[in-house]
Amino acid sequence: MHTRLWFIAFCAALVHGAAGQAPTLVGPQVGLLVDSASGSVRPVQGILGGATIGPPLAGGVSLSGGVASPRGDYVLGIGVEDQELWLAQPGPVGFLSAAPVPAAMRAADRIVLSPAGSHALLFNVETRSLQVLSGLPLLAAVSREIDLSSVQGLVTALAVSEDGNTVMVALSGETEGFLYRFTPQEFASPVTPVSRISAMAFSRAGDVVAADAGANAVMLIRDAAASAIIIPLAGQNGGIDSPVGVGISEDGTAAYVANAGSGSVMILDLAGGAPQSIPCPCSLTTLQPVGAGAFRLTDALNEAVWFLDVGATGPRVAFVPPPQAAGRIDIRVGRRRPQLD
Repeated sequence: MHTRLWFIAFCAALVHGAAGQAPTLVGPQVGLLVDSASGSVRPVQGILGGATIGPPLAGGVSLSGGVASPRGDYVLGIGVEDQELWLAQPGPVGFLSAAPVPAAMRAADRIVLSPAGSHALLFNVETRSLQVLSGLPLLAAVSREIDLSSVQGLVTALAVSEDGNTVMVALSGETEGFLYRFTPQEFASPVTPVSRISAMAFSRAGDVVAADAGANAVMLIRDAAASAIIIPLAGQNGGIDSPVGVGISEDGTAAYVANAGSGSVMILDLAGGAPQSIPCPCSLTTLQPVGAGAFRLTDALNEAVWFLDVGATGPRVAFVPPPQAAGRIDIRVGRRRPQLD
């Protein structure tokens, strides 16, 4: 029986190859990355500790930047040529299927995804407007718009819940800041005063972890949509040092904090257990989920890309070598252009 199934799969690969695409064996994949230098989407192939960054997926749109789904199944990014919001998904091996999202704002300055990627939050600095997208990735549509013009301060961090109903917005002024909650039933409900929130993340259960870089502190907000109970998790004496990114484990039991000052990732037990610190020989710039159990810690692709791996073997940091040097690739027309410094 197994032999027969293998033979059918082999024949299907041959048919696909005869149609113009050589059959390719696909192994495990960590997730997807947006390569802003080439405007392309690249897969991270293999298992962290021995993974590589694959070649650009062809057939999509050139992106000036974007974010990868926490499931590793799509990318949202801004088109280089039209400034539209594009949703790109891996198609046949080596190819990408991309299309603009209807009615989505153009030239979004920030894109934030919900914990499992079913919703997204778009923000435009100039218009101080937010859009919530629902139905990702197959039925992407604008479900809600929020005008921030009536609240004061610089927007420093954003987060959206998995159901898309709760949006958290951190604003900072010259001397202080505030964290606000937006739901369909209320507008700009104040949650707590802050200094300068640098990163926030929802859990699938609706809790929020927020890192305050101005105070070198991390807090947990239980039941952010309703009671919003504030629980301090760690401060400067506990190892928080210029936090640039936060994340929450899939089961909601641990928070991850990327500290740029100390060059370490802290793992905080949300049940009150002892924290753990993992040094990274890198310059931490972010903490973004790119696939199951994997968080990206650095942005640049012209050097090793570092990840936090929270898989079955336990938390660790691992690097993936940079992709082979190449000129800029215009995916839309398939033309290679020299990269300008």
